[in-house]
Amino acid sequence: MFQSHPLIYTLLMAAALMMNACAHRSTHGHTEVTPIAVTSPTPTTTTHYTVLEFQVGKTHLSTHEQEKIKTLTRVAEQSGQAVSEVRILAWADDSEVQEPKLADQRATQVRSLIKADLKSSAPVSVYNMSQDPQKFTELIREEDPKRKITFKNTEPVSFGKGPKSSLAGNKSSKAIVMIRYE
Repeated sequence: MFQSHPLIYTLLMAAALMMNACAHRSTHGHTEVTPIAVTSPTPTTTTHYTVLEFQVGKTHLSTHEQEKIKTLTRVAEQSGQAVSEVRILAWADDSEVQEPKLADQRATQVRSLIKADLKSSAPVSVYNMSQDPQKFTELIREEDPKRKITFKNTEPVSFGKGPKSSLAGNKSSKAIVMIRYE
């Protein structure tokens, strides 16, 4: 085809040579390749979290569970990142039965402990999961596809394997505290 149209062949070759010349630049006798398109990596936002367990019917945390909050706040302060928000999600004893008062009292208890330990003026958002259990899925997913969230559990032992493993499963008598950074 190109043999019958030498002009087309010549134009295609000239275009290919010009494109090749644009991708290279000569500096003092050696050739340097410049990238045509540079893509930046997707920004990652870290969210540290811990899962707290309440005794059935109780609103106060054991000493062990309070220590998890202290560990979480220490990790947040040592990260060197500015805290943008603290999220507290609290459940009642039975995820099938709505007990909003119990979940609310638990969230209030956790909030007071967080406020006492965390040296940040970031807003603290409380979510009563007994009233709106579907909210959990929405809260652990980032709406903006350009931002990726990396969840890091601050507990020494996770319930399973993987960064979000302790976020899965039954949430009865539990609360989750998430510290999000800017």
